[in-house]
Amino acid sequence: MKIMIYDAFEINEAFGHFIRTNVIFWLIMMVSCVMWYLIGTAFFTQNHHRKELLKTYSDVWLKLEQKQRANEGSRSCLVSMFSQQMFAHQMMINTLSKILPLLGLLGTVNGMIDTFQAMTAETGSFLAFSTGIASALLTTLAGLVTSLSGVFFHHRLSQRAHKFSLAFSQQLSRV
Repeated sequence: MKIMIYDAFEINEAFGHFIRTNVIFWLIMMVSCVMWYLIGTAFFTQNHHRKELLKTYSDVWLKLEQKQRANEGSRSCLVSMFSQQMFAHQMMINTLSKILPLLGLLGTVNGMIDTFQAMTAETGSFLAFSTGIASALLTTLAGLVTSLSGVFFHHRLSQRAHKFSLAFSQQLSRV
């Protein structure tokens, strides 16, 4: 049994090769950043713009009542417009959280192909072999972890949007 010792330069070179060649990992990170930006924007809308929207749409409802034009159709329209704002970006967040595991799987396949190429190469080293395995596992992990965060926050945002829309609808019924 032969024990191989690698110096820091070889390991750094292998890691640098991984960073340069693993495009799928960087694609996952880019898609994740877009998804997290949309999550932040949706939370900001629900927390900060909700009060402004409530006031604006309530004022519209009061003006409609003063003119005796308030009816179920106009109430439904106002609730729908409010709900659209509360559910902003959620379809895209949901879509991105479903795409991320697929990108992770694509990275896994890509990493395994690199591993098999290192195994069949005449000069294939353990370092090249382990870089392919690391690439496969890291992209899988990145795709799953980022997807789970997207699923969690999508669910949380959806619950809040339903709660706020229902409260607004009930508020208009009382006015």
